[in-house]
Amino acid sequence: MTIRIVTVGIDRSLTSRVALDWVIERARHTPTQVGLVTVVPVPPPGLRTLGTVRTFYEENVREAADFAKQAAIFKTVSSMLTHGDPSERLMEASSFTDILVVGTDRHP
Repeated sequence: MTIRIVTVGIDRSLTSRVALDWVIERARHTPTQVGLVTVVPVPPPGLRTLGTVRTFYEENVREAADFAKQAAIFKTVSSMLTHGDPSERLMEASSFTDILVVGTDRHP
């Protein structure tokens, strides 16, 4: 299977950056379209206003898109900010792509 359209979950963690780096390296060898997705989880009551949280995540996805565009190897780079459960939203966002790439700090 040839992978040409990739969705990357971005959340400002080191592991999501490693996931993006992996996609960038892979794209050096295969023409790739990349979609960066950041999911704003619903904050617990009283923690922060949704507007403050949204601004943080907007900056996150914008920085990741700028980084990916600087690599200058992708056919296209798109970015998306959505709200809700991260697992559900990432699956929805990647439903028409070849692969979903996310970082993890879990060890087998």
